[in-house]
Amino acid sequence: MTCSLKDLPEKVQARVIDLQGELFTTQHLMDMGIRNNTVIKVIRKLFFGSNYIIEIGNEHLVLRKHVAQCLKVTTLF
Repeated sequence: MTCSLKDLPEKVQARVIDLQGELFTTQHLMDMGIRNNTVIKVIRKLFFGSNYIIEIGNEHLVLRKHVAQCLKVTTLF
């Protein structure tokens, strides 16, 4: 299944397939270590889906909704 990170259910692992959005936003994601083929998991959606706690390797990060929708992912089985 391919979707944006904001549509990914909690606790499901996915692989980043595309970074979309403004240059500043995509550069910020790459600075945090989020690139194509990065395995990512939504740990929890907070505040009515406005913030997302994600896991990349052993790190936890918080992304805002507008940043999460810039990440296109495909689920891993």
